[in-house]
Amino acid sequence: MIELLKDTRIDNILLEKQENNKERSKVGYNIFTLSSYNNHSESFHSDVFASFLDTKGLHGEGRLFLDEFLKYLNNNCKLTIDLNNFQEPIVRREQGRIDILIIDKSKKNAIIFENKINDAPDMDDQLIRYFNWCKKNHLNTVAILYVSLRGLKKAPPVSHDIKDVVRNIAVFSDSESDIVNGWLLKCLNEIKSIETKSLLIQYIELLKFLTFDSMDKKIMDDFYKEVNSKNDLEKINNLKKFAAQIPIYRTDKFQDAIEDFSPFKKSSRYKPNYVLFDCFKEGDNSFKLDVSFSADGSVWIGFWNPPKHKKNGNIDLINKVKQISETIELVPNENKSWFSKTFILDDKNNMEQIDKEVISFVKSLMIELKKTKK
Repeated sequence: MIELLKDTRIDNILLEKQENNKERSKVGYNIFTLSSYNNHSESFHSDVFASFLDTKGLHGEGRLFLDEFLKYLNNNCKLTIDLNNFQEPIVRREQGRIDILIIDKSKKNAIIFENKINDAPDMDDQLIRYFNWCKKNHLNTVAILYVSLRGLKKAPPVSHDIKDVVRNIAVFSDSESDIVNGWLLKCLNEIKSIETKSLLIQYIELLKFLTFDSMDKKIMDDFYKEVNSKNDLEKINNLKKFAAQIPIYRTDKFQDAIEDFSPFKKSSRYKPNYVLFDCFKEGDNSFKLDVSFSADGSVWIGFWNPPKHKKNGNIDLINKVKQISETIELVPNENKSWFSKTFILDDKNNMEQIDKEVISFVKSLMIELKKTKK
């Protein structure tokens, strides 16, 4: 079991997961992610893409988005589309049940944009039916774009006469050939409208955000390849059991180390990972100290005065903390009804080191409180 923890391959997978979470957090705050109501739906993304491609759209950038898109298809998707064949473009949504259809009304050329960003299943002969619909309406289909979030979902098999115009495209795969890098970022550099530029920045961040969610699946694939035998599974389940016991084990060690907890009169185990020191009495006050060990490795210490615990704090608790403030640092909550200190596990320390600091801090706190006892 220990060898699984020390396996560098697992370390690399966990590091990749950590980096993915960091990158995801960078793009996680934007107008589209504040609500998840529509940002995963295909209709939402099709509406956005169609609005960009419309030369008369509200973006006010004329042909910028469409021309850059056609260049992107030629440069990155091995197509040879003549921009002169799309001088009178019309962009349609759901015409012939096609997600996005780009038509040139004079040259009668067409580009089919099939949106699979949310990995929706394919309908029977979907692309073939779209191609035939265009043919029936006297349109020459120059490209069928099968667009998925990371390019992993591939277009279903089609007949030989259609195969040459079908292209699988990734929205974002962190490569020069994806839609974000190959098209949208090129447009971003040329946009004149501040409003359109702001919207595009936000939308690009949404696409990256959604992709990082998808990338977690890839990381899981890597993990699954390394750890998939019965023996591996037993090790993982045992590790989970051990991990669940760590806060309790740390609480045991802490409780054992605090032999003299005066000026408190009582010590109890409120929860398996939670120790209470109670009944430090002065007049009508009865101060209490809570110590809690969390699953994330942190330790929280709280000092309060239950008999006078009020939303607006109490003066006796505040005065008591003031008496020890020169040597002991406790942070008040908003209304000063609690004073606390938190030890956080990070790259600079480990749990064993934190535990020593917690024991030392609590002992010092008790010594200082004992000095103030009336």
